[in-house]
Amino acid sequence: MRGANINRKEFTFIEGTPLRCSLFWNDDLFSFLLEKGADPNCGDLRPLTGAAGLNSETALAKVKLLVEKGADINSADSTSPCDTPLHTAARTGIAETADYLLSQQAKVDEKNTYDQTPLHVAFAAYRNPESSADEKDRRLRVIAVLLAHSNKHRISTAFDEVCSEFVRKLSEVDYENLQLRFGPVLKLKIEKLRSSRGAG
Repeated sequence: MRGANINRKEFTFIEGTPLRCSLFWNDDLFSFLLEKGADPNCGDLRPLTGAAGLNSETALAKVKLLVEKGADINSADSTSPCDTPLHTAARTGIAETADYLLSQQAKVDEKNTYDQTPLHVAFAAYRNPESSADEKDRRLRVIAVLLAHSNKHRISTAFDEVCSEFVRKLSEVDYENLQLRFGPVLKLKIEKLRSSRGAG
């Protein structure tokens, strides 16, 4: 590594630094680059934004390591749609990562270049007709986490349908942890959001 620029941006289809690229290809290289001082805030496509969208056994560990090494929790990619890490976790349905990012003061109401908050992104992804049942389920979990932390939002006309599905899911055994943590808060949030839609 002597003389190598470990923060050099490569103009590949990933358009990222070596650190960003290593997220997807080599866990050992990822850890090595951070140990050698790779900048976690370098590149048009930020490493933390990439890590937040990973769905693997090591994904959350990578997110935590980047944050520990100084990655800006609210730093957005500089290329459209300029998502933050929380947007990415919301879009891909990674509830554990979204929950962790929020615990580290991620801004739940931050907007990307399409004027979308992470909650809007999660709703849109849930409504994608090409989403599988598993993908819809994962995105409902993210919606639960985001709703519990969100302020007033203007949601599309699909809002009631998605919320009804979520409330039904809350009663299922598989959603026991979400029910214990967020159940009462979420139901109150949903009612307030519905009231605000009716008033608007």
